Amino acid sequence: MAKKKYKISVIFLLAIVCPLLGGHAFAQQANIDAGVAYLRFTQNPDGSWGGTVTSLNTTFQTTATTARTLQLLGITDATLTNALGFLSAQSPDTVDDLAHQVDVLAASGGDVSSLVAEVKAVQQDNGGWGIDLKKVFVSDVADSLSALLALRAAGAADTNIVSKALGFLLGSQNTDGGWGAAPGHPSEVFYTALTLLALKDFQTTFGLSAF
Repeated sequence: MAKKKYKISVIFLLAIVCPLLGGHAFAQQANIDAGVAYLRFTQNPDGSWGGTVTSLNTTFQTTATTARTLQLLGITDATLTNALGFLSAQSPDTVDDLAHQVDVLAASGGDVSSLVAEVKAVQQDNGGWGIDLKKVFVSDVADSLSALLALRAAGAADTNIVSKALGFLLGSQNTDGGWGAAPGHPSEVFYTALTLLALKDFQTTFGLSAF
């Protein structure tokens, strides 16, 4: 669960910080260029990143996050192309990995219709998503957020799916007002903040009465 916390927080930070990079003096181009050079240097021959003994996340998670970063920074050279090739060739076995595959490939303009269909197909009856693609595990907050954000990124978050998912998230709120990583888990600031962001975002986008 710690890995998922780290990965999701990185993505949300990127979504907030990257649009600011072009308009604020604190982000010097030389610093950005040096960071990109590091990413190029550390890319594996197969187009991936990670897989070292010190990696906090899986190779898939690390590669997806790095590729999305390059996209947000406007990097479109072979570094990104090779990363997209790696991600396209993978067959994720978790909702979280599938969601990241959809997010990155959709941003590249690729055809993600089959991947989107798979995300929708594994939505459970209660409106949420669990960790796996066979619906063996019950729905949890963390994977439901990942799936929702991926569908939005692909422009495939239709009202029926979103309303059911929001219903699951609202039903997962604890009596203290917060949310945990899964229904019944102790409330955590991290998941509470992420859930509130998602609820507000989709409420605004779809005009749904989430609150």
